[in-house]
This record gives sequence, structure tokens and C-alpha cells, in this order.
Amino acid sequence: MRKVDEKNVPILLIVFFMCLAIYFIVSTAVQSGQPLKLDQAFLPFISSISGTWMYGFFYKLTEMGSTILLGVCALIVVVWLWIKKKDYLAMAVVSIGVAGSDQLNRFVKGIIERDRPSINAAIDAVGYSFPSGHAMVSITCYGLAVYFIGKHIKSTIWKNSFRIVLCLLVLLIGLSRIVLKAHYPTDVLAGYSLGGAIVIVCALFYTWFTNKGREYSKRV
Repeated sequence: MRKVDEKNVPILLIVFFMCLAIYFIVSTAVQSGQPLKLDQAFLPFISSISGTWMYGFFYKLTEMGSTILLGVCALIVVVWLWIKKKDYLAMAVVSIGVAGSDQLNRFVKGIIERDRPSINAAIDAVGYSFPSGHAMVSITCYGLAVYFIGKHIKSTIWKNSFRIVLCLLVLLIGLSRIVLKAHYPTDVLAGYSLGGAIVIVCALFYTWFTNKGREYSKRV
């Protein structure tokens, strides 16, 4: 692993604990059962978009965070890592990271048991609401794509463009869940925080395991 990755470990750890802190703060607030200011603050915005072309845009965009499309995205990343880099560890990390994020989301939803703002099977707005699965698994899947593919793009312009596009996509997917009333804003925030924590865990594990492997190779 490159030294730059080792230098980023302290920063990643700080961000990791920040993500966990945000999640636990939001989770505690949600479980209090009281109306939350962040959720209420978005109500005028949601009402202003209803019935406009933007609503239709978000209705289509939210599919980018669906289980099927995220599964396809994860598969594309895994195949790219196999064909281009033969990086089997990265392939395993992406596969386990995305699948694990989905399962953790289901587990947490079963514990918190927060009802959704509205039920709509057409946009996968069924079951419990907290945290948002679209937000959580999207940031995990696209975040790992940024980490494992982005660093191999040689052109600075293309590398930054790739990262910006995927980051904007994740943000818009989360916003779409709010606009479509599939989730409360706090559901999305919690999903981002947990998903972000998973991305960091995956990056740290990959860095540690790769470094250990190189140390072992040198001794042998």
C-alpha cells in the first residue's frame, strides 16, 4: 500500500468516530419519539417540489440507490478489479462491504422500528424507515468505487470528475428519498453516517492487510 494511504489513517479514524457520533446522536433523538427540527425544516422544501418536474427527476433518480442497481454497480467494480488489477483482496472487501451494509441496515431497522412518512412500494418505500437503506448502501457502494477505482485513474481531471460525480449521485439519492417522502431527513443522515463508517472500515482493513502482506513478503 502506498505511503499516502498510511498517512491518511489518522484522518480516516477521526472521520470514522465522527460518523459513529452522528449516528448515535441522531438515533437517540429519533428514539425519543419527539418531533425533530431537522425533519420539520425540510417540510416547506418537500411541499414546494411536489408536482413539479423536479419531483419526476427525483422519482427516476432514486432507482440509482435500489438494491438491483447497487448490486450491478458492486459487480462492475469487482469485475474491474479482477480484470484490470487482479486485486482479489479488494474484490472481497467490496463484496463483503456492500452486502454487509445492506444486512446491517436491515438489522438496525428491526431494532429502531421507525415508521416511514409514507408507504410506496413503487419506490421501495416499505418496511421501517430508520436508517435509510438507499442512503446507507449507496454511500457504501459508490464510496468503495471511489476508493478502489478512483485512485487508479491517472488523469487528475478524470479522477476528480469521477469522485465528484459519484459524491453528487450519493447526495441526490439521499435527497430523493426525502422529496419522495420515503424517509425523514434524519433517516438519510443516519444512513450516510453508518454507510460512511463502513467505507472507512473497509479502507482501513484493506490498508492494514495489504501492508501486513508486504511485510510478510519481505521477511520471506
